[in-house]
Amino acid sequence: MVVKVFTVDDSETALDGMAWLEEGVLKVSNPEGLGRYPTIEVREPLRISIDGANPASGLFVVSEETSVDFQIPVDVEAERNIKIRVRDQGLNAEIKVEEKEGIEYRLVDKKEGHNLILQVAGVSKPLNSLTVEEATKKLVDEGIVFGIDEDSIRKAIEAKDGKWHQVAVGQEPVNGEHGKVNLLYPKEKEEEFSDLLDHRKLDSVAAGEVIAHKIPAVLGQPGIDVSGNEIAPPKVREAILRAGDGVLIHGDKVVAARPGRPEFRGGVLKVFQVFTSYGDVDAKSGHLKYEGDVVIAGNVQDGMRVHASGFIKINGNVYKSDISAGGSVEILGNVVGSHVRAGGETAVYQKILFKIRYLNRQLRDLLSILKNIPKADGRALLALVEKNYRNVPRVFAELEKEISEKNHLDTNLTHTILEVSRAFKPNRLVEIKFEEFVELVQELLLQEEEFEELGLRNLSDIRVGSIQNSYLEASGDVLILGKGSFNSYLSGGMRVRVTGKPGIVRGGQVSAGKEVDVNELGSQALSLTQVNVGDEGVIKCRRVYPNVVLRVGRYVKRYEEEKEFLELRKEDF
Repeated sequence: MVVKVFTVDDSETALDGMAWLEEGVLKVSNPEGLGRYPTIEVREPLRISIDGANPASGLFVVSEETSVDFQIPVDVEAERNIKIRVRDQGLNAEIKVEEKEGIEYRLVDKKEGHNLILQVAGVSKPLNSLTVEEATKKLVDEGIVFGIDEDSIRKAIEAKDGKWHQVAVGQEPVNGEHGKVNLLYPKEKEEEFSDLLDHRKLDSVAAGEVIAHKIPAVLGQPGIDVSGNEIAPPKVREAILRAGDGVLIHGDKVVAARPGRPEFRGGVLKVFQVFTSYGDVDAKSGHLKYEGDVVIAGNVQDGMRVHASGFIKINGNVYKSDISAGGSVEILGNVVGSHVRAGGETAVYQKILFKIRYLNRQLRDLLSILKNIPKADGRALLALVEKNYRNVPRVFAELEKEISEKNHLDTNLTHTILEVSRAFKPNRLVEIKFEEFVELVQELLLQEEEFEELGLRNLSDIRVGSIQNSYLEASGDVLILGKGSFNSYLSGGMRVRVTGKPGIVRGGQVSAGKEVDVNELGSQALSLTQVNVGDEGVIKCRRVYPNVVLRVGRYVKRYEEEKEFLELRKEDF
């Protein structure tokens, strides 16, 4: 074999080959003489197939005879996702627009060169603008047909922020009004005694006088949810006229059948006859029990009992006796070593009412959370109750026990309490249907007004001068208008006020639902004195001595030094 070796002098002129990319087409010119063939470097994600070989990226030598096929990445299509949700029991519809631009891949043209780098460029591929009409059609397709707001839709489209925007609002139902019993006789005004000898005038009516009439309930107006469905307004209750002793019912009117003192308590209208004792109640007169009002001109002596279904007024003092009234009690003198009660059945409903108020606050909060859980089932309910509302079943159990011990309560009211209580038992929560649970809770919320009426409309008060070593219990207020309370127990369903001169509470315990107002608490002799009010209550005092314990709901504070002008709420702990 003969090998011919060329030198520079005798070789042909060398001209390198070239390559370029024009409008997506690779063009090649071969080299001349001993010039070099052009190369192309293909970069991901672009791939090419050379002469039918498998597509690949990398460095390739090409010529005019090379067959090249480009494999360009598939375009990414633009995406638009329109989501719709309905909230607040169908009263609100919201839309969320999520958009993602597409990408169109194109070969990048290259000028003529010996070493060519080939690659693709991604060009944005935007979506066509979403129109209000298109978004509205989407809402309608999803069943949203009422209360659509085109301006809100336009803002949601323009925002393109992937957030929820309210675009349709239903029409809430209009609440009706419960029926009422309108009392026509004069009402006793709230007033303080300016002097212990002041006498309050009692309401009185004549036989045949119309003392009350019934105002019919007013039905509410239905609403419409965003799907066009009617939303029923809350149910309303007609007032019920219940006639007690001394009254007659004629249609929607209540008429006094005899002269006396009218009273509306526990949903029942009565006219009380008044019994007056012109001397002392003592061993000579015997115990006094009367279905009506009692007025005692003198004192109640040691060991006596005075019980009345109505009001009791004592112009003198009470010594080591038992005083019990279905209504209020007024004692112009002092009370020593005695037990005085006012309120009767009202106090029972009031005790239930305190728990109902707490439960309804919890239940309203629970319902607001459930509105945002569209597919809540029994297990979700149980988990939620055990996590955030674990006290609710316990309070319901306490209510069940109290109701079972009182067989004279309104069964229409207590039935709902017992039903909701059973619904909160773990095995029942897991099984109960979501709609049934919500309906039961809403029914209980509706009944709070009835308990308010029974527990608050005719509260019974105790008004006395001063007390010592005694027990006073009223469903309404306890008012000490003389020197004060010494080593005694005072309980007021609403308020306890010891604001006479000097208005002292030394030793013992004071409890009230809403407010305790005292001039002085405790003593320089460090007498242990305790004061309790409800969770939303307030304790007011002009002077507090050491060894006084104050409690607001579950918060407790003991004072070890004297303090003046105190006003204590739960926020102050």
